[in-house]
Amino acid sequence: MTLLHLAGEGLGAAGGQSGERQEREQGRGRRDSSHSEAMIARGAAGTGRGAAGDAVPWSPGNPPGAGQSMSLIGNLDEIKIADVLRLFSQGRKTGRLTVSSDQEQAVLHLLKGAIVHAHAAGGSLQGDEAVVELFGWQEGQLTFVPDEKTVSSNVSRGVDQLILEGLRNGEHAHKLRLAIPSDEAVFQAAAGPADPEARIELGAADWRVLRLVDGSRDVGELVAQSGVARALVLETLFRLMQGGFLEAAPVQRTLSVRALPREAPAELDQRLDAEWRSLPRFERGVKGIVVRRDGHAPAFSPVVFRPEMGRRIHLPRPVFAELGLQDGDEVRVRPVA
Repeated sequence: MTLLHLAGEGLGAAGGQSGERQEREQGRGRRDSSHSEAMIARGAAGTGRGAAGDAVPWSPGNPPGAGQSMSLIGNLDEIKIADVLRLFSQGRKTGRLTVSSDQEQAVLHLLKGAIVHAHAAGGSLQGDEAVVELFGWQEGQLTFVPDEKTVSSNVSRGVDQLILEGLRNGEHAHKLRLAIPSDEAVFQAAAGPADPEARIELGAADWRVLRLVDGSRDVGELVAQSGVARALVLETLFRLMQGGFLEAAPVQRTLSVRALPREAPAELDQRLDAEWRSLPRFERGVKGIVVRRDGHAPAFSPVVFRPEMGRRIHLPRPVFAELGLQDGDEVRVRPVA
């Protein structure tokens, strides 16, 4: 029998690397330090040459200053980010360190070896959080540009503190972000773990979150309506996902808008109705939709479904005006049961 066990305390911070893993990481770092230091030193020496040879020109959309070039340091499967940050700190480097993979990018601004500004995941991660999460990346190319440009500070801790926190919690933070990429993610009850004896402890705060999970509310709404801190909401959802009790509900769609010439329910493709009805939350039908556009409060509209609508949505004039839309704009649409 699968159980959700209610305990007196909330789930709290769910993870981070164990002490044993941290020791292994630090030990490996010491063994590889000579190799890493040589690669990093070549890449960040400011000579315009990196570990891979000649300097790589900076992208036209975001060029360095006059006379600057981008030095390739190496890849995270060869060099540990802790070694990079430690040596940059010791060398009092000033510039922009970028870590890029096929799917994501992180940018750290350094001033005399200190990290003063950081952002990642398209800006959704900022400051200390962006630095710590970087320790969970398994791959990514590191490049460095000497840059004296002044940036606003959003990092509060020193390099040594960030390295310790990254080694402790970076892997967990990265996995959590991949599982819950934004506050617009929606979750629903899963079929349950394969082990019929599986248990997970829930505290009062966790239960306030879980009782609101309905396949319709997104993470932002769970935070607002539960009264639980965002970090704890994310931990609760992540633990329940890892345990097999919750799963992502793929309900939101991005659609191109057209204005209806009259006041009427919104119109959507009937195939969306079939997709949404296949989810437990909407098996009795969709009563309406919530339409979202950045910079505006969400708008609600009743909905009807019609054939051959494709990726278009027709919205009534009041909703069109409320969201400041023009024909062809894109909006995010979520069903309401």
